[in-house]
Amino acid sequence: MITTLTESANFWASVATLWGVAAAWGTYYGAVLRHREERDRGLRGLLRGLEAELTVVSDWAGGSEDNPGYLQRPVDELRKEHFDWYYPSRSDLFV
Repeated sequence: MITTLTESANFWASVATLWGVAAAWGTYYGAVLRHREERDRGLRGLLRGLEAELTVVSDWAGGSEDNPGYLQRPVDELRKEHFDWYYPSRSDLFV
């Protein structure tokens, strides 16, 4: 009877251990999925913001029929018009 009781206790302890391992694995897997979803959501938001910024920049740089845009103009003309763009220490000019 003692052997049977010990074997029964060992069996149920190992069943409980397996359920505990399964619960721990499920918790870990759920955390990994949640982390991936949050990361993907953040990257999608970043890409939406970059797309909006690039739309603004393309309108500004590309120009239109009336305005050739900054990319189509000679560099010398841009240096005369916006001299502070071409100097790294331009913040010192305004002090």
